Amino acid sequence: MNYVSRVRIPTLLLGADRDTYFPLETSQEPFMRLLGTPPKDKRHVVYPGEHNVPSAELMGETLAWLDRYVGPVE
Repeated sequence: MNYVSRVRIPTLLLGADRDTYFPLETSQEPFMRLLGTPPKDKRHVVYPGEHNVPSAELMGETLAWLDRYVGPVE
């Protein structure tokens, strides 16, 4: 957490609201708040459930993020 404010690259965080490994209130939210990336370039998506994000949502969010920042596949 000491260096997270120095990170400036676009960041996508997919998490779960009942994650026991990375709890929403004590891990995910502080990480996103302290992240040095401008607000327009960071996105935190929270899904219901425990540690695993549903595959379809994971793929959809990730591909949309990559299309935006890397460019669509030609």
